[in-house]
Amino acid sequence: MLVWKRLFLLFLLLNLMVVPVLAAEAPFGQFAQRQQLIGYWELVPIHPDLVNNPKFNPGSSPYQWFAFYDGGQMVAIKTSDPLRRVTPKELDGILKNFPNQVSSFSFRNGFVTVSGQGTAASDELWGVNVITRKVVLGKVEFLPGDLIMSLDGGGKVISYRHLRRIFLSDYDADKSESPIKSLPVAAKDGQTISAVEREIIRALVPYFTAVSEKDATTMKKLFPELRNRSDDQLRSLPVKNYTLHGLEDVSYDGSRLRAVAIYSFEIEKPDTVGRNIVAASADVHLALKNGSWVIVGWFPRDSDMTDMEYFQNIFSRQEKAEKRYGTTDLAKWDGL
Repeated sequence: MLVWKRLFLLFLLLNLMVVPVLAAEAPFGQFAQRQQLIGYWELVPIHPDLVNNPKFNPGSSPYQWFAFYDGGQMVAIKTSDPLRRVTPKELDGILKNFPNQVSSFSFRNGFVTVSGQGTAASDELWGVNVITRKVVLGKVEFLPGDLIMSLDGGGKVISYRHLRRIFLSDYDADKSESPIKSLPVAAKDGQTISAVEREIIRALVPYFTAVSEKDATTMKKLFPELRNRSDDQLRSLPVKNYTLHGLEDVSYDGSRLRAVAIYSFEIEKPDTVGRNIVAASADVHLALKNGSWVIVGWFPRDSDMTDMEYFQNIFSRQEKAEKRYGTTDLAKWDGL
């Protein structure tokens, strides 16, 4: 029932924005998972063509910021001041110092239920979709990672929110109290590899090595979600040469490290002539646990192994990564 309801809400959104294609023909989004919701968000300014549409118009407070925390708390700041800028630190301050302004939320099957403070507050049920490919819908540009939230009102959409993740500045990320301990280094292509990018590489390379070496203990340590799998299951994965080539869209919001990982692996198929190599990409989220970065979210990007355009795109990104790092395998990168 929930799945059909989600599809119905997304269908309404597509028709409302006059998109001349069906969702199945434009795989630009998918139902969000809880870890994709966690973090800090800003409401994307409404497009002028949608100002008179009450489902998109945020009303008298069009400038809005939200934070969803792992512990199930939600904080929001809304204002009519166009010059106001809200940072993750300010949202954290509300969580810490003003408990009466903190809501709670629960997440299930792509829906988030937000419960406000006080006896008069009513619950809100929001459907959540995450954008996986850049797309323009009804003159509105949606970027990978954006959220489309639709407020449910008994099977009808009351309003929509288009949210975009906000991050700490490089200055904030490099402060002495920051958990980011890596330093920026020069890239081989003349650019700079930021401290955050280097930190993510250092955190991910041991995981890729563990998968290649069938090291189940290390795999579970670095990706705790795998602890519900037996060691034998992990060791029997029919893959080898699990290789991290590069990162894209690197960010840090004070809580999570995020990046798109470009990687490949070889599928082990006995009695097969040649090599079966899969090239892929995924949104990867890391969080600090007991002083070490661990993987808390792994969301594969859409891939079509029969589409030549897909292969051209992914191989082009691998080549770009090689020029940036000077190697095709970040386990051999001299910046580790």
